[in-house]
Amino acid sequence: MENLTYTPHARTGYSCELTSPDGHVLRLARAIDSEVTHVEGDEALVANQTLVGGLAAFARNEHESRITRQPDRRKLLRKSAQEAEDLIVSLIDLTDDV
Repeated sequence: MENLTYTPHARTGYSCELTSPDGHVLRLARAIDSEVTHVEGDEALVANQTLVGGLAAFARNEHESRITRQPDRRKLLRKSAQEAEDLIVSLIDLTDDV
């Protein structure tokens, strides 16, 4: 079974880790004051730009949903995070099959 964890780092940033059912790992971390997202993990997952982009979208939307004070915006961001999560969970299952 795949595992997705999001870890906030107060208001300064976040990290996220996706583990495939076969144990392959993709991690990313970002500081809010940086333009750079650090990506690491198994080479095949790091090379999959769709998977990396989906994980980055999930983490970014999750982070924003947690810090916004606007209920309507929080709901929209949470929905976007869930959609990105659904996509990457489907993709990670497919990558293990390949």
